[in-house]
Amino acid sequence: MDNSTAMTLFSDNVKNRLSEYGWSHQDLADALGMERTHLSRALRGGNSPRLVFVENVANALDVEVRDLFDPRPQKVTG
Repeated sequence: MDNSTAMTLFSDNVKNRLSEYGWSHQDLADALGMERTHLSRALRGGNSPRLVFVENVANALDVEVRDLFDPRPQKVTG
């Protein structure tokens, strides 16, 4: 998997989780303690997110890191 594919999967899966939870980008940014503009830039691949950012996003969304890179994301069941 190349970097752009991984970034696209990550971004798409985060957006899908946000939609399933009824969260906005601002809600996630608040949960992460960061500015929404920085979150949006990271999700667009404007800067290469560090692993700690990916881990923090997974924790905020209550999923495993691997779930954010799954090409076939699972639906939230609870």
